[in-house]
Amino acid sequence: AARDVEAVIAALYFNLREDFAVPHTVLRLWREGEHPQLPEFAGVSAAAREFAESLAAPYCSAHAMVDTGEWFGEAAGRLRSFAYVALKNGPAFGLLAMASEDAQRFYPEMGTLYLKRLGEISAVALSGHLA
Repeated sequence: AARDVEAVIAALYFNLREDFAVPHTVLRLWREGEHPQLPEFAGVSAAAREFAESLAAPYCSAHAMVDTGEWFGEAAGRLRSFAYVALKNGPAFGLLAMASEDAQRFYPEMGTLYLKRLGEISAVALSGHLA
């Protein structure tokens, strides 16, 4: 029901924080066209785009992948577990990165069904507002 990309992003951050208790969430988007001046549209390295494109499923790790650790700003040094979900509608157009100080929050052996579904829903909601 969001009317624009800003509202979709705000709803995503709010729900991940309040409903799923994900303490740190960063979204990066890179679809061509004009977009609002938001941090989510900040430049993304080729390595981050290639990483997102390579993901066939959500990826969980004890370490930040490629150069995504810096996306978390001051909190980066405290983070001990990470989950990555590529946003795709054909080629990847974004990457949702979630992190926690808890080393057991996101780990490689965990089930990723909910993360996958979250990525699908987010991709549909966002792509409807992107050129």
